[in-house]
Amino acid sequence: MTIEFNWYDDTQQILIVSLASDLTWEAAHQASQALLQLTLARSYPIALILSFPRDFQLPLSGIAENTKKIFRDHQKTPIVEMAIVTANPELWRTFVQMYSSGNTRYHYVSCLADALDAIQANILDTDSSS
Repeated sequence: MTIEFNWYDDTQQILIVSLASDLTWEAAHQASQALLQLTLARSYPIALILSFPRDFQLPLSGIAENTKKIFRDHQKTPIVEMAIVTANPELWRTFVQMYSSGNTRYHYVSCLADALDAIQANILDTDSSS
């Protein structure tokens, strides 16, 4: 498994993406395109939980240009909430703030339960305001 996509439940409003620790940029770009296609097929807001393994490290070669491309793809999606599950939430907060733009709300947490709590509270708010 390099990257796994799973819907949290049958409503298909929360998508959980699990990454392998040995992720390459090629696999990241393929996953970004797959995520784009998967989310654009939906006509409603989607929340994403991005789960990094504890030993995850981004490939350092080409980090700026590859990350910018992935964030450009992300801006085309209907993802309104994203929780990043990582062993180091503050590091990822800094990293995402460097590259992100758009209307997605981000949450930085250290476990899946906290990600679900943040996402479920906010995605329900999004639904009721529509």
